[in-house]
Amino acid sequence: MITVFGASGLIGRHILELCASDRVPAAGTCFRKNVPGLVRCDLAGSPEEAASAAGEGPGRAIIAVGAGGVDRYRAHPAGAAALNAGIIRLLALLRDRGIVPALLSSDYVFEGVSGGYREDSPARPTTEYGRRKRELEEWVLANLREYRIIRLGKVYGYAPGDGTLLTDIFDRLSRGEVFRAAVDQMVAPTSVRDAARGILAITLGAESGVFHVSSPEVRSRYDLADSVRRALGRGPELVERVRLEDLSFGERRPADTTMNADATSARFGLSYRPLGTELAAISALYGG
Repeated sequence: MITVFGASGLIGRHILELCASDRVPAAGTCFRKNVPGLVRCDLAGSPEEAASAAGEGPGRAIIAVGAGGVDRYRAHPAGAAALNAGIIRLLALLRDRGIVPALLSSDYVFEGVSGGYREDSPARPTTEYGRRKRELEEWVLANLREYRIIRLGKVYGYAPGDGTLLTDIFDRLSRGEVFRAAVDQMVAPTSVRDAARGILAITLGAESGVFHVSSPEVRSRYDLADSVRRALGRGPELVERVRLEDLSFGERRPADTTMNADATSARFGLSYRPLGTELAAISALYGG
């Protein structure tokens, strides 16, 4: 049995759907709104209630819970700290119940100087978001014997308006907005479908450790935005080429946190969809 904490979010929802198609017994939780079929619980306020949704072990759990995006962690550090405290309490309760957790983490645990970070590369986060993710990783490494820490690249969805890496660009360019994109910030766009497949394989596997789930295709933010523009058939004036230092984020953003996932991919037989194919599929939804 797998319990997906945060099953109403993009990644958690896809994991549950994959479990259903693969006939893997699974249940999920949600927080902000009632979702049919999911157990509603407040992870920050009552981790004990959340843990009860997983039942007794043996079993597996996927922690796909977050306080929002990078900007939200910076703007609301107290809320992010409270959520982390709840997640840590949940992890301890799951351990006591004999349930092995898979903690979803991020490439933002890295400093972002060189890219190509491997599973054993030193973690030196530079943002509040990255520091909170690393805090959870460190607790798991220090306190659990069986675990999976799964760091993800920049995951994108397919639904217009879902606010993920690619659809955000599609939405804004479709409205005729100028998109400012950094030529010196690199990302590894990773399909949520590939991410869910990798997360499930690692969760069900027998090995504890740190794993990377990220596409090997690396693009600059500018190249990515320009590819979307061309897929939509829009003019070059809609994508403005800038440098990372020209954008105001409120805290310094790392330039290249892309990860090398070769070891994890080989171990679990993972592969990734070509970005060009997926860009074309999303573009068709926008009439491109």
